[in-house]
Amino acid sequence: MRGSRDEAALAQQHFDTRQPFFVVGQTIVTFGIDAFDGVAKLVDVVDATLHENAVEHEYARFPFAMKRRLIGLAFDRAETVHSPYVVQAAHRHGFHVSAECSCARFPEETHVDRPWYASFNWTLAVACVLVTLGGLLFISSATLHTPSEANEVRNQAIYAALGIALMIGLAFVDYHVWQRWAIPIYVVNVALLLFILLKGHSALGAQRWIAIGSFTFQPSEPAKLSLAIATAALLCRGSFKKLQELALPVLVVAVPALLILKQPDLGTALVIGAILTAELFFGLPNLLDFGIYAGAVMAAAAAVLTSEKILKPFQRARLLVFLNPKADPQGAGWNLNQSKIAVGSGEWFGKGLYKGTQTQLNFVPEHSRDFIFTVVGEEAGYIGALVLVTLYVTIVIGGLRAVFAARDRFGVLLGVGLVAMLAFHMIVNIGMTIGIMPITGIPLPFMSYGGSAILTNYIAVGILLNMSMQRDRLVFDSAKR
Repeated sequence: MRGSRDEAALAQQHFDTRQPFFVVGQTIVTFGIDAFDGVAKLVDVVDATLHENAVEHEYARFPFAMKRRLIGLAFDRAETVHSPYVVQAAHRHGFHVSAECSCARFPEETHVDRPWYASFNWTLAVACVLVTLGGLLFISSATLHTPSEANEVRNQAIYAALGIALMIGLAFVDYHVWQRWAIPIYVVNVALLLFILLKGHSALGAQRWIAIGSFTFQPSEPAKLSLAIATAALLCRGSFKKLQELALPVLVVAVPALLILKQPDLGTALVIGAILTAELFFGLPNLLDFGIYAGAVMAAAAAVLTSEKILKPFQRARLLVFLNPKADPQGAGWNLNQSKIAVGSGEWFGKGLYKGTQTQLNFVPEHSRDFIFTVVGEEAGYIGALVLVTLYVTIVIGGLRAVFAARDRFGVLLGVGLVAMLAFHMIVNIGMTIGIMPITGIPLPFMSYGGSAILTNYIAVGILLNMSMQRDRLVFDSAKR
């Protein structure tokens, strides 16, 4: 212990603590301020140092722009610890490092972090909470004259509070934990989906829930998260330079997707497809392979739409009536027609809260769940709908900021999958209520009533928040020397 203190004192005596440093694993690279010639040159110094000392680390695979950003942050930071071979490499690249000696050992993990509140993506978190509060308000209006749904506001408030707590807690959990637990999470979720087919709770013509007393849980909602995690982890394990390597990630997604279609739940199956597509687009090295995958998906979609064995009759009717809403106005086209009437009647400023005729007279079915946007359009008007859409755009942008902040391939792919999940929900749900998308039963994130859905969304945001909080972290402690 005394030796460590003596080394620290020696370092403090001889080192110029004003010089910046950069840490990769246990390799510390320092830069002399007196000959600083741009961050681009510093990138060369770090690369040369790691290469000369045979340090294998994920940093080496980062694009130049990310390396430049990280080293630029390091140059603006505080203390320095020198290592002899770093000084030599710096001199060969034209840098004059002023320190004359080095510390024989240094801590296994050296952290240079900003305070958590400075890195916390407040915009993303606050936007989600504001949408949730708006959802509670419009759920109360949608259920005002429906005694059987009187408890929905209270239940949703409890789910929202639990979801916000999960979001905050998971913001401080390193997102790499999900990569290590990807397989167990996937297996558990598939097991739950299989259980539903055998002993699941049925409602509204679908068998999607597990009933535990008065509480019902829908495993297809967290299945979106488990598949986003599993796909991202799988794409990090191979090069995927050959087309046949695509078979494994597609199979991993296809198994739960088919189980969900069997419930039946077409909307969630489509969301899972969107997650896979987004992660493959950013994860495959060859765009030609992605194009082949996209073509296969379109062919499969056409086969599903024309098959009477996969989709239920009411599901096929919902999709086909989208092409001609007037074909069955009192049947399959009823939801779409009433939804468009409700949204259009709100005009600019809406009819006022609790005053929408389509809403209060229950012309629009499921208007506290899948069709809650019709309540917003009718009672808050175009302006209220625009505010809601603006908040959703803010959430998507906040999610993309987290993707750009991710430090590795897994983080980027997982972030892309989660943002795709949220964005797909937003676009399809709003689109189906105004007639530009077919009705598929996809809830509106943070707005529609449903505990499993809102908890899933907040968990996704919590993971994205953690990615944002790590964007300024300059330590990479998983190096293999």
